[in-house]
Amino acid sequence: LRNRYIAAGVSHYSHVEVRGQHYLMGATAWDGQGPNTTSGLYHFNESSGQLKLLQEIDTYGARKWIFFRSNESLFAAVANYHGSSMIYRCFTSDGLGDVDGQQASASLTLETGSALHLNVTGASSIIHLATKNAQYLLVSTFFEGDGGGRASPSVLYRITIAVHGLIAAQAVQQLAVGYASDLTD
Repeated sequence: LRNRYIAAGVSHYSHVEVRGQHYLMGATAWDGQGPNTTSGLYHFNESSGQLKLLQEIDTYGARKWIFFRSNESLFAAVANYHGSSMIYRCFTSDGLGDVDGQQASASLTLETGSALHLNVTGASSIIHLATKNAQYLLVSTFFEGDGGGRASPSVLYRITIAVHGLIAAQAVQQLAVGYASDLTD
């Protein structure tokens, strides 16, 4: 990338390709004043080699973003260290929920009004797991959100997505992993 400096305080970038277009989501952990800041969704223009900011999402010490697909819909999830981790449904600017359609000119956006809160504090990472019968998110933790130095359990959520994109998450297991700082797929 030609843009060597995009945003300050970003702890992780995630990539997703939608309709042949490339997007990056930056997890902003700190903005120089505190952890309650915004994380940016960027479009990468292949011909110019430049990134363009499309949307800013409120985050709270964001550590990692991931994208995952279900029922022809795209979702984004963020691991927030100082607040609830969240799941957002992604849409294209042409209003179509099917992000894998053919119109390459439509840009990506995250639906913030119907975001799902995951009740876990001190999140340090997040990973998606899809099986034949179910989808899961595992949110790892490092410390409790109050900074008290105590380990809090990582949480495995089973994700339910209805036909119209309504989403629900049920905590199915707490794991005493202790101080897991990053999950990789």
